Amino acid sequence: MSRTFQAILRDFPLFAGTFLRIKDKEQQVRPLRFNPAQLVMWARVKEQTGKGLPPRIIVLKGRQLGSSTFCQAYSFWKAMKPNTTCMCIAHDLESTTRIFEMAKFFYENLPTDVRPMKRYSNRKELVLENPDERTRPMNPGLRSKIEIRTAGNVGSGKGLTLHVLHASEVAMYEQPDLVWSSLTPAVPYNVESAIFIESTAHLMGQWFRDFWFRSKRGETGYTPIFLPWYLAPEYSLDGVAKEIFLSREVITEEERDLMRRFDLSEGQMAWRRSKIDELRGSVDLFRQDYPLTDEEAFIAVGSPLLPYELIDALRAQAFPGVSGEMVGRNFTPSPKGRLQVWKPPREDKYYVIGVDTSQGAEGSDPACIQVVEGGPVQEQVACWHGRIGAIEMAEIVEALAVWYNHALVAPEVNNTGISLLTTLRERGVVTIYRWRYLDRTGSGITPRYGWFTTPSSKPTLISSFRHQIASGKLKIYDPETLSELRTFVIDARGSAAAAPGRDDDRLMALAIASICDILDGGVAGWSTKQKEPEQAVGTLDPIHFDLLPGLDGSGTGTWKTSV
Repeated sequence: MSRTFQAILRDFPLFAGTFLRIKDKEQQVRPLRFNPAQLVMWARVKEQTGKGLPPRIIVLKGRQLGSSTFCQAYSFWKAMKPNTTCMCIAHDLESTTRIFEMAKFFYENLPTDVRPMKRYSNRKELVLENPDERTRPMNPGLRSKIEIRTAGNVGSGKGLTLHVLHASEVAMYEQPDLVWSSLTPAVPYNVESAIFIESTAHLMGQWFRDFWFRSKRGETGYTPIFLPWYLAPEYSLDGVAKEIFLSREVITEEERDLMRRFDLSEGQMAWRRSKIDELRGSVDLFRQDYPLTDEEAFIAVGSPLLPYELIDALRAQAFPGVSGEMVGRNFTPSPKGRLQVWKPPREDKYYVIGVDTSQGAEGSDPACIQVVEGGPVQEQVACWHGRIGAIEMAEIVEALAVWYNHALVAPEVNNTGISLLTTLRERGVVTIYRWRYLDRTGSGITPRYGWFTTPSSKPTLISSFRHQIASGKLKIYDPETLSELRTFVIDARGSAAAAPGRDDDRLMALAIASICDILDGGVAGWSTKQKEPEQAVGTLDPIHFDLLPGLDGSGTGTWKTSV
């Protein structure tokens, strides 16, 4: 091959635009020149290889933005180098065939002088080697291969060495964990290898959703790329089509808000209306197929606890707290701390702590501690979130309770919460909530400690929580708590829970703190001076916070601290 070809082969975008051909949505054959979404993907790949790292990419996307085409083009580019094996896993037979036809189309439209020898096997494979067995030992060709398999027929990855692995529409796999555990060990960790996971958020695919949010938290080693629908230039109407959809109804305040937040044009809003019409007016289904944010993509099956418009309005008022940890009885700021503080304790305020425990093991649900300032209008003032055993959690709960004016502690005592409750009572430092008979309007006090979530108490808990938020009597500042609220739904049986694959630990801890404040008389003016710990408390060493301009509990700002 010529030096010119070798130079082009070293540059993926140049190689794609020069030699690869695709059929566009109008069935026209044209060079593969990257669209905006594909340029975003290439920028992330370059970012990783520029650091000497192998590309490990997870893509959450809207429909038909070109991510699958990008991944297959990348595989084909790599296969143009000797002894390279690339594999794509598609979710069904139809998609397997379509992706294989794409690889064939790339090959068949290469100029003759650069087209390598090839042969096809009975499977969906494009093998770039000499098809003549007699002359193959002397003239083997590239000995590279592109193979397309269906997720349900992957088999074992033992004995394989893959250089590029492309998992397409992972949210639609029936057993994504088995596919993943079988094939990822076959990909060596070097800069010449690559793994792409890409999918829409179809049908609440739990494995993909979990992997996406873990990647966002930096727990997987994969770079998350979100591709919103507005990156597609063709997702906009003009001329008569635009006028038809915009003249039917004036642009609503919600639409104007979207236009401001995402810099959308009237033509894009007209296209959005046309797609919602195609989906029989379902905005939720539109958000799943054509999301503006990753949270929109993972819509829930069921009715939301609160209208999405209200949740979005609450999110607009949320802001990150100050990160840190409780070191002894002191709050110590730390950028990676698991505790977020929005408001420090004040001497004239009282506080209630709700706790949702976990097993603490990797892969288990996280645990959460929510601190609420009590009163007629409750406020979320601090939140601890992470994986920790219930017994180990006691020290953190105790430190927060002491710091926040000997706050009332309400641990959920279902399952692992019993261990936390037992440990707190043995230590004897904090005041623990005592169970009220909810069917007697909270008037009956039992000898039992902690909050019990039962089939009879949970509806009351959730109903109270919903009322407090909707009426503005519970202020939530944590963006992550509000993210959980988006996927907390009422199913067809009337049961309230997190959507499959999503967490609700922040919500449950906050709901428990809120209702225990109400049942313990907080709205009637409960005072910390009337509540003494079961035993003597330890020494309180508070950190004094001074507000910098801009932080008044409703906007953004920063804390400064002094001991």
